[in-house]
Order: sequence, then C-alpha cells, then structure tokens
Amino acid sequence: MNGWADPSNRDRMALLDNVASIEDAPEVKEEDEILNSWNPIPLSPVLSGNHKRIEPSLLARIDGPALLYRRRVHTFQGPSQSAKTWLAMYATTQIIQRAGRVVYVDFEDGWEEFADRLRDLGVPISDAHERCAYISPEGWHVRAEERLSELLPGSDLLVMDGVTNAMAMMGLDPMDLLDVSRWTRLLRRFARLGCAVVQVDHVTKASEGRGQYAIGSVHKLNAVDGAVFGIEAVKPFGKGLSGSSRVRLHKDRPGALRRFAEGNDLGTLHLDSDPSTEKVTLGLLPPTRTKSDSGQFRPTHLMKMVSLVLESGPKEGLSKNQIETKVKGKATAVRTAVTVLVEEGYLKETKVGPKKLHSLIHPYKGDA
Repeated sequence: MNGWADPSNRDRMALLDNVASIEDAPEVKEEDEILNSWNPIPLSPVLSGNHKRIEPSLLARIDGPALLYRRRVHTFQGPSQSAKTWLAMYATTQIIQRAGRVVYVDFEDGWEEFADRLRDLGVPISDAHERCAYISPEGWHVRAEERLSELLPGSDLLVMDGVTNAMAMMGLDPMDLLDVSRWTRLLRRFARLGCAVVQVDHVTKASEGRGQYAIGSVHKLNAVDGAVFGIEAVKPFGKGLSGSSRVRLHKDRPGALRRFAEGNDLGTLHLDSDPSTEKVTLGLLPPTRTKSDSGQFRPTHLMKMVSLVLESGPKEGLSKNQIETKVKGKATAVRTAVTVLVEEGYLKETKVGPKKLHSLIHPYKGDA
C-alpha cells in the first residue's frame, strides 16, 4: 500500500502546472454559503458554559506548555538565519513522533534540504513516508487550494514556508492590504479543516524600526487569529555547531499563551549538531527566570553542572547524594538545582527500592 506522501502520489499533490493568479481560482464557498455567514450566530453554547475554551495543543516546550492552536493561523517571523524553519521542523517532528500528520508546503527550499533535516533530526524513513506530505510547488494552479484541502482533513499541522515567495507565485503583493487579506482568508480556510496553520515569514533587514512586523502590510499581523512569534538568533547555528534563538510572543489572539511567557519571552530554541554524525537535537526551553514555579531560586550554573554529570553518568541515573559528590558547590544549592531541573522537565525522578534516581530527559544548556 502506498504511503500517505508516497512519491507515486505526487500527481495528486503537485501544484506545478497551468500557473494562474489566485483571482482565477474558483471560490470554495457557494454564494448561498457566503450569504449564510452573515446570519446571526447563537451565543448560548458559550454563555451556558458548555463551550470549551480554545487551548494550544501543538509545539510543546520541554517543560510541557504547547504554543500552537488547532484551527488557527500562526506566524513564525524573523530575519534570515534566525532558525524560523528549524522551529517549524521541531513542530513537525513532534507531531510525527506522536503519530500525527503534517502537510509542509515549501516555497523556498527543495525536497533534498527538507529530507536532510528530517534525517538529521532522527525521523525514521517509514514515519516520514506515512506521516508527512511535502510539497514544493513551482507555480500556483487554479486547483491548488482544492488539492491542499484534500490532504488536510485528519492533519495536525500545515506549514506554509516562505510567505513572500508564495504570495508572488499567486500574483499577490505583500504590501497591498487587499492582497494580504486574500492570502490570510486562504490560510483561514485551511485552518477550518481542523489543523494548526503556520506561515513562515521574513522581517525587514533593518533592525531599527522593525518592531513586530513582517515584510509587507501591517494587516499581516492584524489578520492572524492564532499567535505571532518573533524568532531572533542569539548564537548562529550550523552543521557541527550549537546555536540558539529566542522566541518572542508578538500577538496571542486567543490569549492562552501569556501565562507561559516572561514578558514577551516565550523561551529559547536550542540547536545542537553533532560534529561527527551531523545529527541534530532541538529543544524549546522555557524563558529565563530567577525563580522556579515553586518559588525556589534557580542556581543556573549548578543546574548546568548537574546536567553535565548526568550526561556522562549511568543510564539509570544517580541519586541526589551521588550527584552532590560529583558537583562542586554547597550541598543545599546542588539539591535545589536538582529539584528545579526535575520541576522544569529536564530530569526524571524514578524510585528504585529505597533510592530516588535522577536521569536526564533533555540536557540543560543554560537560559541564553
């Protein structure tokens, strides 16, 4: 049986020939459906308390909170080399690992680069084959929306990587208010099919006056009904190197993300590439804090030392007493470091007989 994204199905998914402007595309809704959208909507389900509030459920930080809302449109925006696409790949791999489905439309790179990233992230070929549909269109087709809409039911995430190129392909001007509105309505129609939609966009090269806006009309920000994330490189990332990027919250329409942020800071994306294997490890860490959720001071230097000890220690982990003998510092401070690392999701505590052993879930590299 062919996989969901098997190459033999490319004729079903390709958006390559008969290039046309979006104005030539048929309307998805019939006129009577559009008219019906102007009818009053009953508010009683919400007012009665039976309506479930929308909560983010995709793209989880290592401490648990998720950042993306289903059925909503989001933006990852930042300058070149800020790891915007890597953040989208992080969301993609998380969904694949939990047996979900992703549709990735790439308007900038080619399938080789995308496949290399999946391989470097350790995604098995069989999982990529069954759970990720990758599309690299060469033009906009009058039936492109129809083709994508066939793929999206049952999918968790749609990534549209390269907004400027995508809009140009469709004959739309990112500086034009009406064209941005057309583009956003298209993304919202995709989101209504049940998935979270992420558009990956560039910001202007000049940092002065950039603010929280991507290239083009301010309506790009205003029209997003999910969240807008600004990605800023802290330490450049490359093959065989470690890097990091700050993730900032510029807009949160549903309002469920602010409680996970420190100001506008939602956390740091850490990227590590093994120099010998080029295997890439990603982790979205919580924002810098001076205190943990339980109010304890966060001894970040000792937290890094504990993490290093456990990285080189036995797989089953070490007890607090064993950790204290290997980490230089006051015993009480080392114990606090261990407690905070457990609380924030870096360590796992397992009871083995009378002992509690601590093992590494994800290395703690610091907050920067």
